[in-house]
Amino acid sequence: MANFNIKFDEKAATRIIGSSVTDIYVDSSQKVIVVGTFHEVNNTPVNCITRLNPDGSVDNSFYSPDENNYNINRVIPSVSGNGYFISGDLSYEGIKKLTYEGNIMPGFSLSLKDGAVIDIATMQGDEYNYIIAVGTFKEANGIPCDGVIIAREDTGEIIYNLSSLLTIPANTFVSVESVSVASNKIYIAGRFHGNDYPHILGCFTISEVTPTYEDYAPLFSSQLQDTQAGFGLVNILAHSNGYVYAIGTALKTGVSAYYRALGFKAIDTTDFEVVELDYNNSPVYGVQTRKMKEAEDGYIYFAGAYEVPGVSGDEKYEAICTKLQGTGSYLHIADLITVAKGVRNNTAPVCNVALKNEFTGNLLVGLVRQEANDNLYKILTI
Repeated sequence: MANFNIKFDEKAATRIIGSSVTDIYVDSSQKVIVVGTFHEVNNTPVNCITRLNPDGSVDNSFYSPDENNYNINRVIPSVSGNGYFISGDLSYEGIKKLTYEGNIMPGFSLSLKDGAVIDIATMQGDEYNYIIAVGTFKEANGIPCDGVIIAREDTGEIIYNLSSLLTIPANTFVSVESVSVASNKIYIAGRFHGNDYPHILGCFTISEVTPTYEDYAPLFSSQLQDTQAGFGLVNILAHSNGYVYAIGTALKTGVSAYYRALGFKAIDTTDFEVVELDYNNSPVYGVQTRKMKEAEDGYIYFAGAYEVPGVSGDEKYEAICTKLQGTGSYLHIADLITVAKGVRNNTAPVCNVALKNEFTGNLLVGLVRQEANDNLYKILTI
């Protein structure tokens, strides 16, 4: 695998003790917000969220809450520019809005229960700004729903939910795993549990008067008839080039016993095409995809794990960062970055997040390794 001719200095990495780090955000002051499931950063006690200074040290002016949080999986800035949104399956009841100092923002209340929040996004509107949450939750502020809600960013008041716009078949469990926003459209990706493939659920078109919903699942279903089963996360990204891309992993009938990475490219709202993400004309196996993030240069980055075909022993697994390029409707792997390889304490290394720091030009890559009895997470700079 290519590695950008980069060498990682793990001694210079930020040391985080816990089971996972799931998201990173670099704010306008070049400070780095890190969330996940962890309790210690550079020997400083924290609770699933911390803010780092540009040099990787802990910013002690940022408040890490005292609640017994189980995990925080996303952190994004608010549209209004007055703080952050965090989400997860935690004691925050799904979503909380924080001030820049890390305190709970008064006046905002959004309780999502009976399931997990998997992804969030924000959108600017004419009358209100919105927070969009997707996942497996079945209740929002006491209202029955099916894993998708759109709420006011300032108060948390529910404006729309998936149940009000789409008839969900009885006894069907909906898992919506990714959301991305472009203009006045909200694209969601996931699957109905029980189906044997990952697919796009659809797209909301939001107006201040009434929303509409387009169901893209039948289009994708016809493209994936030769797929035995869908596994891993399904991620969607509305790119700045005007195209919408989604990625996932699946077992291809008659191809291999390994997971095969599939890239789904949306050419427009009526024409989808499924492409297999090969690298240097070789198949990519076992890529567990995480959240896609677009950099200012147009490249798309995501992190995960890679199972090397035909290799056994400690060299079988690699933690990777994948660099994707979307040129028009064509989506391909520009490079695969090997972050770590091998097995330590019977645990393979995994990257959970990759983000380009636009201030420095470096990539921030999360590496999970197990050392002794601790799960050690490190933020490495490329």
